[in-house]
Amino acid sequence: ASHVLTVRASESDGPGTDTATVTITVTDVDEFDPEFGLEDYPATVREDIADTVVIATVSATEGDLTGTVSYAITDGNAGGLFEVDAATGTVSLAAGKRLDAETATSHVLTVTASESDGSGTDTATVTITVTDVDEFNPVFGADDYPATVAENIADTVVIATVAATEGDLTGTVSYAITDGNTGGLFEVNATTGEVSLAAGKSLD
Repeated sequence: ASHVLTVRASESDGPGTDTATVTITVTDVDEFDPEFGLEDYPATVREDIADTVVIATVSATEGDLTGTVSYAITDGNAGGLFEVDAATGTVSLAAGKRLDAETATSHVLTVTASESDGSGTDTATVTITVTDVDEFNPVFGADDYPATVAENIADTVVIATVAATEGDLTGTVSYAITDGNTGGLFEVNATTGEVSLAAGKSLD
């Protein structure tokens, strides 16, 4: 900002005058520190997002006329997984990095805003929730589950237990007999994988 004053000089012994200007330029000083609009910037993303996707955008203001704000991740960024654009505050995966919900379902970053015209800073967190996607199919632990039983076993006896794993965080496995079960002689527990005679059935 500036102010231009006009000053007039007059004489005591006559009508003569003269004028001059005084131009005052006001320079800015550091009065204000950066201040984030929020304490936390929550975001929920799929684990398969690309490193170009903007996860969150942080924003801080700095009330001085000439001060500008820059951003940096200062805590919580294990392995350099994330990055923040110093000028815009956009948070994304670092180039070539990817998320894995099976490893971690949440990340809490601390972002620090710094000012160009002083030493003032402010911090905020970015809380990132990672959701699971279907990456893995069920896999049985064995190709065959052999069992030998007497023909007079009850229908409550567990003949064999099949077991499959599914590597996704939220995936569960269920079981069903899809072939070879003539007359509905056998059944499998959809949850536990236990194979037995169907209720009321017997071997011969």
